[in-house]
Amino acid sequence: MHHGPLGFFVDLLEPIFPVYDKIFGIFFNFFGPRTASILSVVLVAAIVALIISSFYLLLVDRDEYNRIRKKQKELQEKVKKAQEDDDMEKANMYMKESFSMQKEFMKTSFKPMIASMLVFFVIVPWVLTSFSPVVELEEVDNGEFVGQLEVKGFEGSIGEVSIIQEEEDYTIFFEGEEKQLGDFIQHEGNEWIVKEFDSENSIRLMFSYRFIPLPFSLPLIGNTFEWLGTFILFQLPFTIIFRKMLGIH
Repeated sequence: MHHGPLGFFVDLLEPIFPVYDKIFGIFFNFFGPRTASILSVVLVAAIVALIISSFYLLLVDRDEYNRIRKKQKELQEKVKKAQEDDDMEKANMYMKESFSMQKEFMKTSFKPMIASMLVFFVIVPWVLTSFSPVVELEEVDNGEFVGQLEVKGFEGSIGEVSIIQEEEDYTIFFEGEEKQLGDFIQHEGNEWIVKEFDSENSIRLMFSYRFIPLPFSLPLIGNTFEWLGTFILFQLPFTIIFRKMLGIH
């Protein structure tokens, strides 16, 4: 299965995905697919934020952490004062000391950072496979490949995907309608982006669920929030809230 840099974790954790399906499937039993999809990602974002915040609470020496932060703030003020007095020798000395404190800060944060990455790679691959489905197409005729777009939480097949390939050129069709990479396909009020075509080992087409459409285009994001953008959109405020609740600054 092709899922970019997270592909290794997807393959590794795929045996436990049915457990995630049952947990998050509760949303799909009570809500429509769009609401259930968003609630699933919101819950994942909240869980990741809570666990990461807890790691910082448990694994960071708070006294040492606060000492370093206080010292860094003092050094920044000294650097600013020395620059205002045009004393570059002192400013450089304080800056070197500040860099040294920054290294200590990184050491203090190293354990919770590693633990946070593990949490991310254990939970998030399920979101990736659920909302960025990969369709593997089988050859039914010379140069014609066909497959079904099926998405977790959505009953039945979303529709038939086909590709006609002639040497290095290919044409994508969804339910008989020609599509280009970046186009949207619709099914009962839901949309997926025709994301990526891969023919390296087999004929595959990746789609991505459109969580939140935007009335304008943003750099690196475009005019829609996909799974990652939606996850970050909720994970950041949850992290701030949980850190305040736990007294982490």
